[in-house]
Amino acid sequence: MASYRPDSGILGINDRKEKENHPDYTGKIYVEKPGLYYLKGWKRQGKSGQPLLTLAADYAQEDKQEEARRSAQAHATSSAPTNVTSDEAPF
Repeated sequence: MASYRPDSGILGINDRKEKENHPDYTGKIYVEKPGLYYLKGWKRQGKSGQPLLTLAADYAQEDKQEEARRSAQAHATSSAPTNVTSDEAPF
């Protein structure tokens, strides 16, 4: 059974990569609360000798959380498809 430390994770080389668009690294991170995090990584060597990155996440300060929420909402709104339900199409 895997054990997780809060706000930390690991990335290792994806040995199942079959296509160019598959990720080079895969892994997991456990965060205790949603929001904006700053990530840090360290090069390590796994027990099998395979290179990996260990990760730590630091929860950003509240003023940065609000800024990130506004940015994410603006991005979601601007990239959302518009549904025209009226007979008067705008073109």
